[in-house]
Amino acid sequence: MVWNKRQYARCPLPQEKSAGVLVIGSRSIPCQVQEVSLSGFGVMVPEQLPTEGDKLGQLKVGELTYVVRVTRQEVKRAGVLVALEQVEEIVPDSAMLPATRMGRWMTRLAWIAAIAVVATAIYCVTDVHETAMSALHL
Repeated sequence: MVWNKRQYARCPLPQEKSAGVLVIGSRSIPCQVQEVSLSGFGVMVPEQLPTEGDKLGQLKVGELTYVVRVTRQEVKRAGVLVALEQVEEIVPDSAMLPATRMGRWMTRLAWIAAIAVVATAIYCVTDVHETAMSALHL
């Protein structure tokens, strides 16, 4: 573990989990994630990236996607080491839904039960049944 100037720990990744894709504009660039910190990433790309202002990109590692900003590039023997600042993490929708069929049915049943409880509470609080009965007897 190496400490940088901002006092964040830089953690290296194992080789088998470090493959990723850096998307800048319309270009998809294969990369190797070298290190991860609290605020960003260090990735190795084959060629230097164009420096066009303060452009945002996406780093895709496994099933996760991060919105990143290129902060620094350094030419090395193996390629170009690019420092990326993490702006946001994009959570896939599938992470919010149950993966099994039983889980999906249980989620539907929970929603039905919640709607039924709210409808019953509204019915009891508003005295709808008394209003309806008095309207019918007139």
